[in-house]
Amino acid sequence: MADQNLEGVPLRLGGRDYILPPLNLAALEKYWPMIEAWGKGEPVNPLQRLLEGAEILHTALSRNYPDLTLAEVKEALDLINFKPVLDRILDVSGLVSKPPGEQLAGSVPTGASSVPGSPASPAGPGSTSASG
Repeated sequence: MADQNLEGVPLRLGGRDYILPPLNLAALEKYWPMIEAWGKGEPVNPLQRLLEGAEILHTALSRNYPDLTLAEVKEALDLINFKPVLDRILDVSGLVSKPPGEQLAGSVPTGASSVPGSPASPAGPGSTSASG
């Protein structure tokens, strides 16, 4: 297997260690309807969900391991490891909400950042209050 060159999170699958990078924009565009359907919580055939997960996992891992086949991913994926693996893909790709201040190692926060330790403005009259 080729050496990984994209940052991600460690993933042990089928007795092998990988670095799982985030899904890229092309993969998100392709798989978005599938990912969106997962979040709706509708009843699904578990085999279909596993096959979808295997395809998405293969797509992500292929960014670092281009020689890895979909058949190898399917061989390593099972009902026991599917949920944790799926959670990792969504997490590393930025598709899972995390509590404030918690982020993946090596991830870059998005959105407006505030200055740590800034006190909240006190309630009551102040320089922006109208006085009468």
